[in-house]
Amino acid sequence: MKNAFTYQRIVSYVVDIILIGIISSLITFWIPESETYKKAIESQNEYFEDYQNKEIEINEYVDKMYQTYYTLEKETIIKSVITIIITFAYFATYAYYNNGQTLGKKLMHIKVVNEDGQDVTHLQMALRTLIINECFLSIVSVIMLFFIKSNQYLYTVGLVGFMQSIIVIICLLMIIIRKDKRGLHDLLCKTKVIEM
Repeated sequence: MKNAFTYQRIVSYVVDIILIGIISSLITFWIPESETYKKAIESQNEYFEDYQNKEIEINEYVDKMYQTYYTLEKETIIKSVITIIITFAYFATYAYYNNGQTLGKKLMHIKVVNEDGQDVTHLQMALRTLIINECFLSIVSVIMLFFIKSNQYLYTVGLVGFMQSIIVIICLLMIIIRKDKRGLHDLLCKTKVIEM
């Protein structure tokens, strides 16, 4: 059982992310935009023009953009939830029922197995998905929309996003550096990615 090369894992991940983006776009494309959403987009454009023309200062511009961003996030919550479900279903459930493979992994002839080389459990795939595919960040962001005000929301989402980016970078560095090519998500979930 040979561990997958770093490039195989990166290429498979990029293929999978592109595929998720296409599927999510095709499904969410049909959801109509509300008037509030359209007004928020117009407001963003106006604020940007005002700032460029030096009609408002940077602090006012940032405050107004925070508010419109928060409004946009609230207005696109259904699209966000659909994308989370698709991402989770693809990386956790589809891969579990497809012998530890997504379409990207199948293309690169690699698969996820547990530490002993046996089939991975659904729980292991679910945890991997939460850690590496930004599902955790997306879920936290959606939940926070209901409980946090706009300024606090943006700071909190920024912090959670920063932490998620650090985790992804650590996972990638570990895959590159470690001899067994296991990232943090592999170690936490007791999995590895092997060649077929």
